[in-house]
Amino acid sequence: MVIDEPQPAAGPVARTPQQSPPPTAKTKTKTIEGYAEWIRDGYLIADGQRVGWDEHTRFKLGRIRSVSEVPLGYEIEAKGHRTIDGTLLAQQLEAKPNGIALYENEVVRQHGSLEEMWLQDGTMSLGEGRGTRKQLGRVLESGPEVDRVKSVMHRLLPPYVPASRLRLRVVDSGIWNAAAMANGAIWVHRGLLDDVSDDELAIVLGHELAHYTHEHTRRDAKNNMWRQLAAVGAGAALDQMDDGAARDALIMAAELSLMAWTNGYSRNLEDQADRAGLRYAFEGGFDVTQGPEMWARVRGRFGELDSVSNFFQGRHSRPSDRIRNIQRELVLNYQKCSSR
Repeated sequence: MVIDEPQPAAGPVARTPQQSPPPTAKTKTKTIEGYAEWIRDGYLIADGQRVGWDEHTRFKLGRIRSVSEVPLGYEIEAKGHRTIDGTLLAQQLEAKPNGIALYENEVVRQHGSLEEMWLQDGTMSLGEGRGTRKQLGRVLESGPEVDRVKSVMHRLLPPYVPASRLRLRVVDSGIWNAAAMANGAIWVHRGLLDDVSDDELAIVLGHELAHYTHEHTRRDAKNNMWRQLAAVGAGAALDQMDDGAARDALIMAAELSLMAWTNGYSRNLEDQADRAGLRYAFEGGFDVTQGPEMWARVRGRFGELDSVSNFFQGRHSRPSDRIRNIQRELVLNYQKCSSR
């Protein structure tokens, strides 16, 4: 996803996060990868985490003079250790532009074609094999439920993502679900809306927004593509293929992206969407402490398999794992959120 006009972050200067004992050979090193989404109070926020730096940090910023000048939307990789206040104190920090990746346009095109079909039919449907499709529900583009989704979502957007990139719709079905496409189309099922508060809806929508902002459809499809190429003995670099072979690989990758979208992303990407989505909800002013209670309710209703929280058989963490993950995030990053 290309950022049209990179926005230099304003204001804060680097400061050392709350001190912790200096790292030792036994100190656990943590690596995060994400995007520069906010820079405030002397912290860079990426992957839902607060990242700090000090005079010992090794930077790789290209022509950028300091972290506080990194444009929002840039790719971030930080490696370091946790301080006692939960901050990741970076030993290494890299920032670089987020450009158009291999076959990204083809992935977006494929999702756009599916979106157009649903809009023409007025119904969301998914293939079941042998040319048959399962009808999930009418697509609603206006009305109070759509207005509610838009109102919540627009509060979640990080500064580098304009609202015009998203198209929000409600599916008139009893399914407890929501999903984001690689092209910015986001679909929310009425069954979810009927069952959650706005704070809980913000956590779910934040998760789906993170799938879009962090380009999870493309990233999961990339992994699947290389596994597929290796399986057929075609693991050579795409730039060494002739035009026809490269084109076929791009189309295959895009088709795999639709499979990833309907079958669920990898566990790591789903967990990242939980982390980043929680940050979006928090920055939007919602009560993220409602997350564990919401997933406990899901667990009580649907059990640990949790196939309902994703399109069909997804690969999310189990509800119990998600509850523990969110509780950990609350301790690391949101200890003062109740006083916000």
